[in-house]
Amino acid sequence: MAARLTVLAAAVALALPSGASAVTAVLRSGHLVVDGKPFFPIMQWLQCPGSFKQQAALGIDVFLGKGCSDTSDDAELAAAADAGVYSVLPAGSKGTGPALLGWHFDDEPDMRGTTPAQIAAHRRTVGGKVDFLTLTSGFFSKLPPPTWTRGNRGVYRDYARAIDLLGFDLYPLYGWCKPDWIGRVADAQRELVSNYAGGRPTYQWIEAASTSSQWCKGRGITPVELRAEVWMAITNGAKGIGYFTHSWTPNYSQFRVGGDVQQEIKRTDTQIKALTPWILGAPVPVRVESSGRVDAIAGRAGGRIYVFAVNLGFEPGTVTAHFSSPAFKPFTFDFGRLGVLVRRVYG
Repeated sequence: MAARLTVLAAAVALALPSGASAVTAVLRSGHLVVDGKPFFPIMQWLQCPGSFKQQAALGIDVFLGKGCSDTSDDAELAAAADAGVYSVLPAGSKGTGPALLGWHFDDEPDMRGTTPAQIAAHRRTVGGKVDFLTLTSGFFSKLPPPTWTRGNRGVYRDYARAIDLLGFDLYPLYGWCKPDWIGRVADAQRELVSNYAGGRPTYQWIEAASTSSQWCKGRGITPVELRAEVWMAITNGAKGIGYFTHSWTPNYSQFRVGGDVQQEIKRTDTQIKALTPWILGAPVPVRVESSGRVDAIAGRAGGRIYVFAVNLGFEPGTVTAHFSSPAFKPFTFDFGRLGVLVRRVYG
């Protein structure tokens, strides 16, 4: 499997920016399609161009925003093209080129009281590219909504209607110092897809820093936790992910990530890139039986079916996967704590 994934990932990498033509990015079948191929963006936020190549080596292929505010649009796009990645510039930027994937609007507008109508009005003035919007997790039923909404979470449906790709951030360890909240990564992603996104593609930011935030005192994320969070998001409907690597403890750094977590980012990203056709492929109904909670999806592409599953619990267990079609036999597998399963089951 490892050798096959390496070959597939190398093939995917060939699709990244090259030449002089502008990239064509559209939404199709509930996900992003770039130059005619299904694309699962693996993103970074506010990184200076000097770090693009280092992070591209970990599997990052989209950089949102400008980590160095004095960088011109053209310089940002040139650095992205040189690293073989895409850039998503602030809405209304003037740069052009093959590395420009789209626009992003101001971060976490729900926290500041920027309404969906204001974003929609701004969008009408800068059309022509796919656009990204990252919200807080104020839509999530286990956290309070912003006070300006007066408890009306329906405003998040309006945000979804105003944009192409809708994302959010929720950091159980980094932001709250509560490792036992890790399952909320899955729960919030599911709620966003089911209750608010209205069919729009969604993405989630995954905590990756080696420290806690300045808002609580705790540890950073472990490789096992990072891998589990990524697959919690994917098995609950995310069509892209990003890594939040900024830390203000003890001082500010755009990228404070432990070496072991960087290796896990690279391993997980390689797997995602190799299996994008199945992650974004035609869904295959799958049901799992286990003593604890295990979330799973299955996808079909090119005559093959893959199952992706993650254990949300801190205890190991045995899981049986069942398919609605009698053509596919059930199978049983063992899970470690926060374990992840990626398995080809047909073809």
